[in-house]
Amino acid sequence: MPYQAVGSTSRPNGVHNGTHGTAYGNGTRPIGFAEKAAVEEVTTNASGLAHDLITLVELQAKLAYFDVREAGRRSSASLVSLAAMVALLLGSIPIVLLGLAELLVQYAEWSRAASYLTVGGVTIFGGAIVAWLSISALRRVTTVFSHSYQEFQENLEFVKSLVKRG
Repeated sequence: MPYQAVGSTSRPNGVHNGTHGTAYGNGTRPIGFAEKAAVEEVTTNASGLAHDLITLVELQAKLAYFDVREAGRRSSASLVSLAAMVALLLGSIPIVLLGLAELLVQYAEWSRAASYLTVGGVTIFGGAIVAWLSISALRRVTTVFSHSYQEFQENLEFVKSLVKRG
């Protein structure tokens, strides 16, 4: 049976109360003991469901926290090695660029200043293109979180509606 507001004049199977037996003269009647018990039972069940949902979310958050902590412990040595390799790679970039400039001096017979400026300019231009592409990609990635945020907001409103007492 679909939900009916308490005090509604419509009844199941087409039976209507009309004004007979009403206390307020507007087609509504006072809530009886059985209806009060039913409302209290629904409220209790909804509150219990909301409590269970909140507990589930809390447990999921704790599980995620412990998983992240454990992943951090397991990956700490690898992260240190990775950081050292990144430092070595970054340190080698100027040497490689100087080597390219010297190749231009030696084989293309450019002046040292022209070869250094050309290699530096091409590097800056290439870096700017990579930075622009990376920022564009990051902007697209952040839209993924909008779905999670929207779902979270809907779930939060649902839980609030369950807990809300009228």
